[in-house]
Amino acid sequence: MPQSISEAHGTVLPGATGTTTRAERAAKSSPVFRTFGQSAATDRRLQSIRAVVLLEGSVGASPFASAIGRSLLELPVAHQRSFLDVWRDHMKRLADLLGLDRLPCRVVIGRNTARPRLRADHVDAGMVVEHDPSELRGTGGLLRDLSEQYDEQASLLVLNAAQLLVQPLDALTADAATRGGDVTLIANADGTPAGATLVRCAALKCLPAIGFVDFKEQALPLIAKEHQVTVRYCTHPSGLPIRTSADYIAALRAHGRIADGDVLPRIRQPFVERWQSVVAVVEHGAEVAAGAKLHDAVVLRGAIVEPGAVAVRSVVCPGGRLLRNARAVDQCITAFG
Repeated sequence: MPQSISEAHGTVLPGATGTTTRAERAAKSSPVFRTFGQSAATDRRLQSIRAVVLLEGSVGASPFASAIGRSLLELPVAHQRSFLDVWRDHMKRLADLLGLDRLPCRVVIGRNTARPRLRADHVDAGMVVEHDPSELRGTGGLLRDLSEQYDEQASLLVLNAAQLLVQPLDALTADAATRGGDVTLIANADGTPAGATLVRCAALKCLPAIGFVDFKEQALPLIAKEHQVTVRYCTHPSGLPIRTSADYIAALRAHGRIADGDVLPRIRQPFVERWQSVVAVVEHGAEVAAGAKLHDAVVLRGAIVEPGAVAVRSVVCPGGRLLRNARAVDQCITAFG
């Protein structure tokens, strides 16, 4: 397994001397640097970003993760399109905002998390998969350890991988940069974390080098003693979590509606009609008989849906079988029944 971005891609480690951006290369022939339409301080904070850290992992595997038998990032969001592909596209747009050819994206997975398989186009976009080197460091400890690979003024954009962003990552990042401070938490309007944090490495390096450090409960209070911690509230949810089969279906419905041009405020309205199906995904390697009906449902490879069966807001996992003329509503159908 590669130990660093430089080993994985044959490039200079982010934050090290010798790296150049498109803006810096262009400056050699022009005195005008690329601007982001923000203040000089915001521009500096954006240009300090050296990598995205995409965290996928938990202390124990969730029932849904165990049922699908793969990384959540490999789940389909549409025909031949996965969550990894969605993140890849976000990374490309963010790199464009920063004036980079590509922005390193470190997908860090836990010991109990299935390793996602990257295609060449994911790697070309700067993505690399790394295992959390320690089981007992916590998120704060992990980020502190990663910060040692960058200079103090470098920034990392830390994201929860188990979510579907419903707002563009480049816009969220630019908005967070306007808030200032050494750590900016992106939060929903109700105060709940939105799974995105922009953090300067100098703030992370003040954390303990040994022992377990939870980010929210332990790291943030320690950082706040020496550095400025700010919060950027989103009027509308920035992302939808994916922890259960119900979360997964809700995220796919949102993804489908956004693709059709629907507006963000309607995604979580309690009285939005669900009678019309938005998504029906049959993964290559699944068997769905003629006459079966899928209403906001997903059939993963290795699953079988027999004739006359109906799946509504349900996921049929590998090894799962929906029997002839059976009805499944809001279910996760697994090989274990």
